[in-house]
Amino acid sequence: MKWVIQFLIFALLLAPGIAEASDDMSVWEKIILELLTEKKEEQGAVVTEFSGHEGQVRTVSFSPNDRFIASGATDGRILIWSSLSGAVADEFRGHDEAVNSVKFSSRARLLISGSSDNTIRIWEAGSGNELMVLKGHNRSVEAVDFSSDDSLIASASLDGTARIWEVQTGETKTRFTEHEDFLWDIEFSPEDNWVLTASSDKTARIWDPESGKTITEYSEHEDGVLGVAFAPTERKVATGSYDGTAHIWDPVFGQTLQIVNHGDVIKAVTFSADGEALITAGRGSYLKIWEVETGELKARLPEGSGITYAVDYSREIKDLVVTGMLGQEVARVWEW
Repeated sequence: MKWVIQFLIFALLLAPGIAEASDDMSVWEKIILELLTEKKEEQGAVVTEFSGHEGQVRTVSFSPNDRFIASGATDGRILIWSSLSGAVADEFRGHDEAVNSVKFSSRARLLISGSSDNTIRIWEAGSGNELMVLKGHNRSVEAVDFSSDDSLIASASLDGTARIWEVQTGETKTRFTEHEDFLWDIEFSPEDNWVLTASSDKTARIWDPESGKTITEYSEHEDGVLGVAFAPTERKVATGSYDGTAHIWDPVFGQTLQIVNHGDVIKAVTFSADGEALITAGRGSYLKIWEVETGELKARLPEGSGITYAVDYSREIKDLVVTGMLGQEVARVWEW
């Protein structure tokens, strides 16, 4: 039976995904941009609000061409939404506890999720079929990511370790154990040659996914690091911390390039698709968007009181972001 599942995953990696429609992407962009023009009267407008979870939304992720959004919540469910209409397109059930992280594969054939039930699950994105359950962590899985070729999965856990898994076999390829406290976030570099992790030990580490050894340790934060991101176009990384600051730094030398002050705990950071902007999200009333080169504040989005637990930036539509907020059962798409 195991070889059948492995063959199915291989076939899905070659087959069209839910985000690969036959219509021209430029036409789709125009439709969304027309909608945004109709709805947006001032900076920081909510374009769409998604309501359907029965628990707090802890993770959100755009599909590669932004047609769909995946969200996970404390109700243990994953919902797939139309980013344009806000309608639920599908629902995935299988986790026994909160879903903390979701990610689409590069062509939206697969979806992965990490949960407080200590597992990672691989799903067929088009049908919601559960293909594989990855077990190995002994505490909550807080973050997951696909490699750019979808052959590997990275996971970060409150057990203090990170793992690299092979998608087709579900086997652990590499285990990273050099952090000294909880891990909160993880991301592959655009070239897949590095992995970046965030930890409560006040450090972020870049490490080799083959050997599991640290390449660069960044220890300039004054409190735990909760969020990490690689810039898509340049060799820069960003880290967000409980100390209320986000740092942009050089991944090779560990040199700090910019420090921006969010004003309160930062749970998540992400770069825009062109790498020119950084968004910080966490505790407080606003999401904040910064110019990477200068560190200047470009925009504030009034999310409200509470902790914004997750944020993702559109890849195709400039200045579009989606957020999930702890304490609320909704996700929101913003245009700024």
